[in-house]
Amino acid sequence: MPEGRYRFYTADVFTSQAFGGNPLAVFPDAEDLATDDMQRIANEFNLSETVFVQPPEDAKHTKKLRIFTPQRELPFAGHPTVGTAVVLASIGAITCSSPETSVVFEEGVGPIPITIRTAEGQAAYAQFSVAQLPEFGPPAPPPEAVAAALSLTVDELALDITPIQTASCGVPFMYIPVRHLAGVERVRVNQAALDELPKNKWTSHLYVYTRETVTPGSGCTRSDVCPRHGAWGRPRDGFGRLVAGWRARTYGNPVCRHAALAN
Repeated sequence: MPEGRYRFYTADVFTSQAFGGNPLAVFPDAEDLATDDMQRIANEFNLSETVFVQPPEDAKHTKKLRIFTPQRELPFAGHPTVGTAVVLASIGAITCSSPETSVVFEEGVGPIPITIRTAEGQAAYAQFSVAQLPEFGPPAPPPEAVAAALSLTVDELALDITPIQTASCGVPFMYIPVRHLAGVERVRVNQAALDELPKNKWTSHLYVYTRETVTPGSGCTRSDVCPRHGAWGRPRDGFGRLVAGWRARTYGNPVCRHAALAN
């Protein structure tokens, strides 16, 4: 690793309170860091994701983001994308001279358009457009095997409403409908059963959800569960919701409460 000091910032995403939401570390000046250095730093921070910001390869873009879990690099992730946008705007690395500022981040899946909104002169909100449309994967494993991995019964899955499905907007997920909120809250990893699922990119992230809401009209919230292979599940998940939005449009009601098990 090059000698010297590197600034970093921590942020909590999808929350209005410090130490809530989904934590994130951002290194705004990581041009000199090698990939191995970034991975070691992310492992040391041990957050769900750590972001390293570099100059863009295309001069028309704003920044290049490298996103790492403690174990591997991701081609894209939702909460690091919006969180990094707000951090960079807050420290002046992105100039926001109007209530809405448009930027483009380079990530592994391609260019990500971002809109940053300010309130009372401070960056307060960011949203992005996906770089790729949903890609649908192979058929999911048998429902009995999936339910066992979550310590649930097959009857607790809402298979009559929506199927178990594999899909990706950059990071693959297996989407698993649960009939009731109580079922989502009972989800616990059965490691032996989880290890029996096919080990491929489509089963490395499990997105468990129900149509039952905590509060009428509420959006997605999060129920903490254990990880599959070392990156802890997140209080609120970003990239998993991308395909969830498509499923909501296709099958009816939006998903309202979910748990994400991350590889």
